[in-house]
Amino acid sequence: MKILVVSDIHQEMRIHRGVDESLAWDWLIEVVEAHEPDYLLGCGDWGYDVTPDQVKQLLSLVTTYTIYGNHENLAAWHAARNRDGTPALIPDCQVIELRGLRVAGISGVISPKGGAKKGVPRKTPEEFLKAALCLAGREVDVLLVHEVVPLPEYGRAVRSRELLEVVKEAVELVKPKVVFNGHLHDAPYTISAIGQTLYVRVDSSQASRHYAVLHWEEGLVEIWRDLNPVDRAPLKLSGC
Repeated sequence: MKILVVSDIHQEMRIHRGVDESLAWDWLIEVVEAHEPDYLLGCGDWGYDVTPDQVKQLLSLVTTYTIYGNHENLAAWHAARNRDGTPALIPDCQVIELRGLRVAGISGVISPKGGAKKGVPRKTPEEFLKAALCLAGREVDVLLVHEVVPLPEYGRAVRSRELLEVVKEAVELVKPKVVFNGHLHDAPYTISAIGQTLYVRVDSSQASRHYAVLHWEEGLVEIWRDLNPVDRAPLKLSGC
């Protein structure tokens, strides 16, 4: 079973820091058609300018399950249905099974006061932890989060580090085999570990164009840029 994982597609009709983000969706479709994955998992930030027709186009090619980040057309994703009728957007506290693979997610970014920004809900640290507690002990294999895990190597690229420690705590509570994450654009990808959990962050924006390919039965995660493999890691890192 081959699973494609993306984060931070950022389909926006603009030039941002010299990068044409309006090309993001066409790039994504090209990647999907080239890999022909069994499933696509998304860690959020698809972009404010994603249209319902674009979402339907994607779901006609591959069964997709996603959480939301903080840059979303949430109406399009709330309405999105896969060919089998299942919702594309994964609610917090729900575990879905993909041929025996158990997938869950925690949507949104963390804000001290929570609330919504540009129509996208944000979580307080307490709300984020509550979502993790709901998944604890439920044998989650793959956990999707958007918010940053504040690893030491991120240094000054991560602000409000103490606030974000709850993300690391959430991963430790759920104990998935692998957690996929996005949001941070400081480097194109990260492969690390949180306890026995493989931690993989990818930046699929047009400035980076990285994504992950999970080969579940082989116990392997690959990192690709465009259509070229650049790195790989086993699901269980030695010495973890």
